[in-house]
Amino acid sequence: FSMNSRRSNQSLRAHVRESLFVALSFALATFFVATISAHAQEPAPAAPAPSKGKVFLRRLSSTVALWAVVLGALFCGNKIISDLVFITIMLLLAAARRAYEYERIMRQGWRYRIGQGDLLGVRVTGKTLGIFGMGRIGQAMAQRGRGFDMKIVYHQRTRLPPELEQGATYFPTFEEMLPHCDFLSLHAPANASTDKIVNARTLALLPDGAVFVNVARGGLVDEQALKTALETGLIAGAGFDVLTKEPPKEGNPLLDLRMP
Repeated sequence: FSMNSRRSNQSLRAHVRESLFVALSFALATFFVATISAHAQEPAPAAPAPSKGKVFLRRLSSTVALWAVVLGALFCGNKIISDLVFITIMLLLAAARRAYEYERIMRQGWRYRIGQGDLLGVRVTGKTLGIFGMGRIGQAMAQRGRGFDMKIVYHQRTRLPPELEQGATYFPTFEEMLPHCDFLSLHAPANASTDKIVNARTLALLPDGAVFVNVARGGLVDEQALKTALETGLIAGAGFDVLTKEPPKEGNPLLDLRMP
């Protein structure tokens, strides 16, 4: 336990350092762009041209700022995406294999006798993973899904080029994709077009026993509709680490959920 705690603290410190590095990088870049814009709006001064030393320092500072942004995006961004995708996979597996029910049984003293075929949940291998939002995070999720021999289907506004699709099947609309999704994972931004895009109507389009995962934005989901779908068995399970209102308020339908 103590070893895991130390590792967690080290990981937290590493993430803090990375976050500060990214924040500093963007701050430097913003300052650089603002300075250039301000100079562009000012009339040319009548003062003598700056010395070679000042010109060199200006160019050096701009180069450092730009490289800081590039390095922050390359190194810190990829690590954060990787961590987020592994959280998504954790939620997907936990929902598919009914981890919550196992945990509840253990906390209640293991009074439930589990048969060999009980609580096995939904098999992941060979199933179809639908991804809504195939940006960097969606593509990383597709890569992990292929590790489970999953077929990848996706939807977003524009189709990816073949080299980025890597065999994934594109659907021009969200609704067309849903009947093919044994698992549905959301990785899209929250805006007017995606507000409550997962609702009673679209949940009904999923195959029986589908599993739903959301690590994008809580506003993409009609939480009452998701609760009803879970309680009635329309879908087999759901994993999520975002809610419509955070921190959650009392009476949130998903927190009041009681699985059968």
